[in-house]
Amino acid sequence: DSFIKESSPLKTTLEKENLEFKMENERLLQVISELEEEIQLSVKENSVLEDEIISLKEIAEKDHKTIQKVNKQKEDLEMRRKYDAIVAKATHEVPAVMQGEKIKQSVAKIEEEKRVLEHQIQVLTSKLEREKKKSESFHVLKNEMFTRHTLFRQFAVLADTSFNYVRVKPLFVQSKTNLATVTTSSTSVDHSSSVNIKYEDVGNNQISFPLSQQVRSEYLEEESRKEKQSTPQNTTESNTAAPE
Repeated sequence: DSFIKESSPLKTTLEKENLEFKMENERLLQVISELEEEIQLSVKENSVLEDEIISLKEIAEKDHKTIQKVNKQKEDLEMRRKYDAIVAKATHEVPAVMQGEKIKQSVAKIEEEKRVLEHQIQVLTSKLEREKKKSESFHVLKNEMFTRHTLFRQFAVLADTSFNYVRVKPLFVQSKTNLATVTTSSTSVDHSSSVNIKYEDVGNNQISFPLSQQVRSEYLEEESRKEKQSTPQNTTESNTAAPE
């Protein structure tokens, strides 16, 4: 009985401890299950992150390749610029003497062409002046010939005509008998003066021109025409004077 009494508190203690252990075990199991769930979530997140990391790595590789390509192009451009600058410098420096000679030759050629053109201009100018002088002299000669011809005709007419300023009278109204007498006498005088070759005295200067056959014929035609024109006029005047 004493043993039973002593073992009963021990039993209760053990049971209590066992119960506590069970409760602790259940709590730990629950904690483990929660941790496992968290681990699964972490694994999922890790897989997502790994995928992102892989994609980022791919993007980084692409960017790196692009950067390398850009850098290479930049280097190529720099090299090309340097090469172009060197070539341009070489092309400007090397043929500088040749270009200077070409420029001198072109300038000399231009000067020669300029001299030739100036000479041609001078020749043409002198030719134009000569043509102008010829034209002016031709016009002067033409005017002089016309003047001489006119003077010759005037002197010829003067030489073939006799003027008596004392006998010139104004026109009076006369009777038919006197008019007929005057007309007949004037006609005979004109014909006689036109047929005979005469010389005219002008003022105090004696100017004599022998008349040619052409001049005499022209003068005779002119006189006959004047007579034909004057005859109707005299007849009209006599008719107007008759009633008086």
